[in-house]
Amino acid sequence: MSGVPVVISGRPSVITAADGTFSVAGVTAPYDATVVNATTKQSIVYKGLTRPDPTLLFLGSAPGTPRSATLSGTISGGAFTPNQPADHITRVVFGSAEASGSRTLSGAVSGAYDLGTVSWFGPATTTGTIHALQWQRDAAGLPTSYKGYGARTGVALSDGGTFTGQDVTLTSVAGANLSGSVSVPSGYTLSDKSLTVSFGPNANIGVLADSTATNNFSYVTPNLSGIRVVLSAIATASTGVALSFKTGLAPNASGVSLSVPAAPELGLPADAATNITPSIDFSWSASSGSVYLVGFYGPAGQPSYYVVTAANTTRIPDLGSLGLALPAATGYAWQVLAFSPFASTDAAAGPEGFWAGLIGVPTSDRSIALTNPRTFTTAP
Repeated sequence: MSGVPVVISGRPSVITAADGTFSVAGVTAPYDATVVNATTKQSIVYKGLTRPDPTLLFLGSAPGTPRSATLSGTISGGAFTPNQPADHITRVVFGSAEASGSRTLSGAVSGAYDLGTVSWFGPATTTGTIHALQWQRDAAGLPTSYKGYGARTGVALSDGGTFTGQDVTLTSVAGANLSGSVSVPSGYTLSDKSLTVSFGPNANIGVLADSTATNNFSYVTPNLSGIRVVLSAIATASTGVALSFKTGLAPNASGVSLSVPAAPELGLPADAATNITPSIDFSWSASSGSVYLVGFYGPAGQPSYYVVTAANTTRIPDLGSLGLALPAATGYAWQVLAFSPFASTDAAAGPEGFWAGLIGVPTSDRSIALTNPRTFTTAP
């Protein structure tokens, strides 16, 4: 983000450059870092940083100039079935360092595909790879065999362009078996298990979503070299929901164990509390190895505040001097997200940021747990 103020505790505010960078001299660690967007009335505060090179992720911002192109072609070869029966499915995905686009072909198809609009941010051109995978599935939607896989490399897209004739030739694919179990905390219900095949940057194909509550699993995967298989699971309880990822799995891995953590439980203030000011402590139960994102959400047109902290207590940031004063007598909601494994806010302010894993699929094992929201009313 360019042109937004950054305040490092104890130092005058600075404005970010066109590429989002900033520099503040004479900083004493530990320090807090605050970013404010007066236009959207949003702010984020990182608490207790010590690193000299933080990456401050600002939620809801576009990471560069929006770009787009259209992409289409045909699929053929291998055991590909163009007039595929109802139990067949084909997915095509384009992935590059900046861009992602995908399309699912179900029912009878001619072999032609159209990814429609592929979108990205930043440079006017992007170069990536088209991947296509076809498989057969059972009545529950789980794969039973794979009919073919193919890739087209070096596909260059430019902003506003239309790229036809991007044909992909498939070759036959043998199946492998991935098996293991998922564990969830007491009081939680396993609501979903998913399997994603990652071929490279932003090139991910989800091959199954299993909504059964069975902890043990055995899934047929495509036996391809150079891929990453990512297993994820969601567990829910009356107090929140948690999502865990197991990454970098081989297609034929056995004994896979994925543990879903419990979400934090909100402490004080109680739900529907009144007379809330920036001097009131908000608390929640601690989760080992987690960094928390605490959101205070106002109604439309009112400020929203986010806090990144390794502690299990915080306050609403007092940002009146930056034009984001907490409005009086206004209804708000708050909730807590726990991101793990992060040892500190310094780790959460690393190059990837704490949000890695929510866009696309993560490259390392991690979990995200979310509390149910509570409401409160600010002081008159």
